[in-house]
Amino acid sequence: MDFSNLPVYRDIQTSLTDNAKSGRVPHAQFFLGQDGSGNLPLAIAYANELLTGEADMFGGKDDRASRLEHPDIHVVFPMVQSMDKTSESLIPRFREAYKNDPFMTFETWMDLVNDSGKSALISKHESENIIKKLSLKAYEGGKKVMVIWMPEMMNIACANKLLKLIEEPPPGSVLLLVGADFDAMLPTIRSRVQLVKLKPVKDSELVSFLESRVTGLDHEVAQTAVRRAEGNLSQALSIARGDSKDNSLEVQIQDWMRLCYKRSVIEFMKWIDSVAKEGKEYQKQLLSTALEIFRMAFRKNYVTMPVRSDDMLEVFTQKFSPFVNQANATELLEFFDKAYQDIDRNGNARIIFTDLSFKVTKALRNPVSEN
Repeated sequence: MDFSNLPVYRDIQTSLTDNAKSGRVPHAQFFLGQDGSGNLPLAIAYANELLTGEADMFGGKDDRASRLEHPDIHVVFPMVQSMDKTSESLIPRFREAYKNDPFMTFETWMDLVNDSGKSALISKHESENIIKKLSLKAYEGGKKVMVIWMPEMMNIACANKLLKLIEEPPPGSVLLLVGADFDAMLPTIRSRVQLVKLKPVKDSELVSFLESRVTGLDHEVAQTAVRRAEGNLSQALSIARGDSKDNSLEVQIQDWMRLCYKRSVIEFMKWIDSVAKEGKEYQKQLLSTALEIFRMAFRKNYVTMPVRSDDMLEVFTQKFSPFVNQANATELLEFFDKAYQDIDRNGNARIIFTDLSFKVTKALRNPVSEN
């Protein structure tokens, strides 16, 4: 995907194109946006500009880099170390997955390649691989571009090895870091990169984007997807397409909240047992989806919008909204955010979800005072 196929972030595209044409290209940039926000295809489209330049006299343009097929574009991403120490072996699968869905989230990618449920990271072995690739001459004599996806998942050894490279890469080298958590990076790395921050896509732009990507999409369905996605491209696409996995997660969460509200301890313990058997990435996705549902329910207390009777989530959040209010919303969001972090740090899933369930039960039935 090049800039001509990316109908969002036009202001950033213009700035990046001007940089490429003028030759004033920062040696290291961090494309910051939610996972699935489109920061990955934006960075790769920028790499295409850097590597291919202007169109020829017939209007044709080399777009190999936008398909990850140019010899001077390199991509690395976190790996489950028991599978391989570097991402090199999965590049063909990544290239194919990216062509099929440039807006895929990291969790979607992990679902494709990681059936062990183990955590992924960018290790010192990957940093050695990055340094080696950028030390070589450009295959076609121009620039070399290294795209590092989810750099916040570097371990300390990797980050320290890359410090000097990020500060002063070999001539003609450009590093494009693409991630969702800038603050998780070492301060010494943050100070060495230029930040490109993506804002949520405007609703009108996102509706147009969905209708251009999903054939035969009903306008009302597109609007519903936009409301629920809060500017996230990948999430909006998933909702608009009726992704079965996302729907399954939503049903799981709705069942869980009903059990918590009814204080059905035996039943929600059975629910926890089933979730504890799933992998870490599934558990994180479940919690992040729950956070979005809580935000949707909270907003319905203040924004009146028509509810589609055939949309289960819209109906549920409308009914759920009185129980997520100014008195308990902040507390509930903090509970889920902490649980997500604990799961990410390899905490015991059964203990984490049990603790969270009791906290949610109490908050829903006995919200804290507003004073």
